[in-house]
Amino acid sequence: MWLITAGNTNDSVPAIALLSGRKSDYLIADKGYDTEAILKFAAENRQVAVIPPRFNRLVQRPSDKHLY
Repeated sequence: MWLITAGNTNDSVPAIALLSGRKSDYLIADKGYDTEAILKFAAENRQVAVIPPRFNRLVQRPSDKHLY
């Protein structure tokens, strides 16, 4: 699936639309995808989110560095 967005659109904005309908055990992404919406999407789809937390996140959550 392809989704064209404006050049100033953050990659995390269309991520859920691109991931919908795909099945996997893990959702592996870089820090740019560390958003509450993506984490909620992963949890609702019973996926383990392997996304390192951004440095400015108030509550740092663990991330599997080996799997990442």
